[in-house]
Amino acid sequence: MTFLLYLKVSGLMEVPAIYLNDYIIQNKSKYYTKLQGVTKNNNWEDYIFYMLDMIEHTALKGLDRLSLITHAMEEMTAKIKEKLPKIYSKDLIEILFRLPYTKRQNLIEENLGRV
Repeated sequence: MTFLLYLKVSGLMEVPAIYLNDYIIQNKSKYYTKLQGVTKNNNWEDYIFYMLDMIEHTALKGLDRLSLITHAMEEMTAKIKEKLPKIYSKDLIEILFRLPYTKRQNLIEENLGRV
């Protein structure tokens, strides 16, 4: 989407951390109505407000998801520290959350890459 490219090029966003596709798919008819309003009637204002609503909704959803992940990481950290203190490391937690389904060999390879 050109909007994300604009945010990247203008330096407002380093990495595309919001994905608008879900919102567009869920509101497909409204999206195309607003887009058609631009092409037929040059109605940029409604389209821009729609896009801003989309960004706000998607960003808030992303923040909620991030909060859930952060909470899960904190819980997992506490459990591993309590039950397996000898194997606990911050790197292990990060690997488990980056690769939620993994094999022992993947953990070994990840750890060797850091030595």
